[in-house]
Amino acid sequence: MVWPTLGSRTAKEQEQVVLGDKALYKSPQSLTGVCVCVQHYVTVLSSLVVFPLVVSSVLCVGHDWVAMSQIMSSILFVTGIATLLQCLVGCR
Repeated sequence: MVWPTLGSRTAKEQEQVVLGDKALYKSPQSLTGVCVCVQHYVTVLSSLVVFPLVVSSVLCVGHDWVAMSQIMSSILFVTGIATLLQCLVGCR
C-alpha cells in the first residue's frame, strides 16, 4: 500500500487521508457492535474456564473444584476491574 504524502496538512486532514471515511473514533453500527460484544464475551468466558484447568495442575490443586472456583472468581473479579478501567480511562 502506498501512503499519500502528508506534507503540510493539518492533523484533521492527515487523519482523513490516512483513515479515509472510516475514522477510528466513530462508533460501529448496531449489528456490528452486537457481534463484537458477543465475540468478546465468548472469548473472555472461554479463557475464564480454560485457565484454571491448566493452572490447577501447576498449583497441585488437582480436581478440587472449590479451589478452581476460587481461582475462577479471582480471575473474574480482576477481569471486571480491568474492563471498568478500560471503559472509564481507556487508551484514547
